Amino acid sequence: MTPAAPAKERGWAKALDARFAGITDEIVRIPLDYPQRRNWWLFMLAGLFLLALFFVSASVLFANGVGVWGNNIPVNWSLAISNYVWWLGIGHAGTLISALLLLLSQDWRNSLNRFAEAMTLFAVVCAGLYPILHLGRPWLFYWMAPYPNTMDIWPQFKSPLTWDFFAVLTYLIVSVLFWYIGAIPDFASARERAKKRRWQIFYGLLALGWRGSAHHWWRWNQCYRITAALAVPLVVSVHSEISLLFAAGPIPGWNTTVFPPYFVAGAAFSGFAVVSIITVPLRRAFALGDLITSRHLDLLAKLLLATGLMTAYGYVAELFSTYYASEPHGLQTLADRMGGQYWWSYWGAIICNFVPLQLLWQRRFRTSPIALFLISLSVAIGMWFERYMLLVTSLYRDWLVSSWGDYAASVWDWTLYAGTIGVFLVPFLLFVRFLPMISAFEVKKALFEHEEFRRQIRERTEHLSQGALGHDESPRRLSGDRTDDSPLPPPTEKVYGTLAEFDDPERLLAAAAAARKAGWSNAEAYTPFPVKGLHAALGCNDRRVPLIMLAGGIVGALSGYFMQVFTNLDFPLNVGGRPVIAPPAFMLITFELMVLFAVVAGVLSMLILNRLPRLNHPLFDVEEFHFSAVDRFFLLLRPDDGSRTGSARDFLSNCNPVRLVDVPVRGAQA
Repeated sequence: MTPAAPAKERGWAKALDARFAGITDEIVRIPLDYPQRRNWWLFMLAGLFLLALFFVSASVLFANGVGVWGNNIPVNWSLAISNYVWWLGIGHAGTLISALLLLLSQDWRNSLNRFAEAMTLFAVVCAGLYPILHLGRPWLFYWMAPYPNTMDIWPQFKSPLTWDFFAVLTYLIVSVLFWYIGAIPDFASARERAKKRRWQIFYGLLALGWRGSAHHWWRWNQCYRITAALAVPLVVSVHSEISLLFAAGPIPGWNTTVFPPYFVAGAAFSGFAVVSIITVPLRRAFALGDLITSRHLDLLAKLLLATGLMTAYGYVAELFSTYYASEPHGLQTLADRMGGQYWWSYWGAIICNFVPLQLLWQRRFRTSPIALFLISLSVAIGMWFERYMLLVTSLYRDWLVSSWGDYAASVWDWTLYAGTIGVFLVPFLLFVRFLPMISAFEVKKALFEHEEFRRQIRERTEHLSQGALGHDESPRRLSGDRTDDSPLPPPTEKVYGTLAEFDDPERLLAAAAAARKAGWSNAEAYTPFPVKGLHAALGCNDRRVPLIMLAGGIVGALSGYFMQVFTNLDFPLNVGGRPVIAPPAFMLITFELMVLFAVVAGVLSMLILNRLPRLNHPLFDVEEFHFSAVDRFFLLLRPDDGSRTGSARDFLSNCNPVRLVDVPVRGAQA
């Protein structure tokens, strides 16, 4: 009789065995068994009230025109455009946190990226509403798109306003695709953990039949990382383009080359602030301290401090360039900002953005949730002041004294702004309520790749192989698990293949390598997260997704450039004496369409090559396989003729699996 292991060894063995499942359960319990229903409804009612306010304000605007706002001459761009820039800046942090930190292999992003990306989507939607509402006839917004029409008139592709349309639309589509493909594996986890039929169907449709095979993960990883690599320069280009709405105009205080990097830094600054504002209450409300630790708060605060210093440099550079140039109108605009009628917006931006921020030099403030929340809230308010100051103080004192005029926002300006907060809050609350808001599979992947955790797995494997754990003290397994002494189930007459279950990735890697070496070229592995080296062990080296994305990018760039060439030749306009064909003016839209075509081609090719969606598969009939999206690891061997599995069973039984299962073939599943 094998002696039982000491209690300490039994404890950590069981803990390791349940670690992956525990992470999944902690994350998916929120949408499946929502623990804060009362608080959620309170926030939802507030969001619905603000959303109703938005629809009322928009209805008044549609019925009466933009005259209900406080816009006038010379302040024809006012609260609507300043709110547009503010919301769009907030929408950039999610992509930076997710994409840039992914490329830099910063695993701490895994606990923040999902809801930061969701924040991006809803903030960009809020931003995109303002230019549409600002149009004289907003229901005809599609006229901004280039399409054949009876008037044979095309958009003005040398105008930053047209660049803006393409930039924001491209950024929104790419952000949606980037968020969705990153969430597919967790939709599969929620599908397997859901108990009610309606939720199984809901998450099953979102997961598209994701099975987590090694080939799935290989193509998914290629698509995801290349999309991230394209999304980072897209973020920079979008907000640089937004800055050109101002810098390209002959307005005092706008016409400066510092605007593109200044706007990008400011966007990241305000975006990181709002991510922090969201992170702190979510961490507290759902007891996520194990997943969003003080280290996450510390690093997020450091990012906030760094981008704040970059933004401060932009302020200093603007002051220096204005005084150095000594242009009278520029000096007058600067004096108006500091001591004129709207001085409160300038000094409000300076104080709110940079005074509380200095507390983040000390670690005790960086790791304090309350301090980080309040400092981030101050930054969000300060960046709104900054956008307001940038618009109004440059416009209300024009070149000619006769065109000067004051500006005051109307009640409908403010109600519309409050309404966009509802436009943001309602879908974000729905996201928190019904979808996994933390990337469970990426957290599990980071845990597995941690050297200490892998060392513990190897130690546990050695203990189990040496019989250190008695039968009654073995790590918890699923019901029906096979012990080493129990007989294998008899083979069925017709099967899809033989499935071997393993309880850790190390054993699966060894079994996959042995299967490939033994000549099983059709072997497939299924894991809850991408296991490094598994695709190589199975001989998976499919490079079609990157090539298709390259081809899509080339097609997009050529289409974007020659579309602009054709429309300018077909409807030539003399714009500021520029040539009809102006390649520098065409580059932004060319780049945006290159990224858009590449990402769309990559996502479609990844899904098609992975044969997704496929909601009916033989493996879904195997009860044990449902744990492949949670904490179990499987190796599938298929017989060449599809009718005998004896050799597969013999081979897999020598790999010391937890159990073997024959996968039946049913009708059209074959």
